[in-house]
Amino acid sequence: MKRRLLLLFAVASIAAFASAPLAVATPPDGVTITIDETFHSSAPFVTGDITAAGGVFGTPTTGTLASVAFKPVGWAVKFPFHDHLFVYTAIDEYTFSGGTFRINFEASCILTSIDFDTGDTVGACSGNWRVNGGTGDYTRLKGTGTFTETQNLNYLGVGTGSITLVGAMHTD
Repeated sequence: MKRRLLLLFAVASIAAFASAPLAVATPPDGVTITIDETFHSSAPFVTGDITAAGGVFGTPTTGTLASVAFKPVGWAVKFPFHDHLFVYTAIDEYTFSGGTFRINFEASCILTSIDFDTGDTVGACSGNWRVNGGTGDYTRLKGTGTFTETQNLNYLGVGTGSITLVGAMHTD
């Protein structure tokens, strides 16, 4: 009797699983994400307004950004100087009406201008990004690409910036 119940349970489980709709993988498709950033002196250190278009987003979609992690991983301190001032990794969380996902960044930055009287700086960063899953509509999201960023900061690291990500995303 116990074996029959286990067999019945196993068959019912397989039938239930088989009737569940399977998510369909999509091919990688081009996306562009632009963000107007605000840099703060406390967490989250970066917030922003996002516009995303193409691929998994379809028509332009808006959302918000909040930084999760930031880590400088290198400085140009040896002569001759490298082609960058510093290198960093970061994780940002993107929130849209359909869910959230996080993007991991690897970047190198240069200082394009500095006002020695006020301490205001302008930096230019570029690098690579990657996303691997999320919540809601983005649970199975995958993607990679490149980005460019401009940061206008005061001596406290507070200010504004803009970032443009281009690449490809798909669902797995």
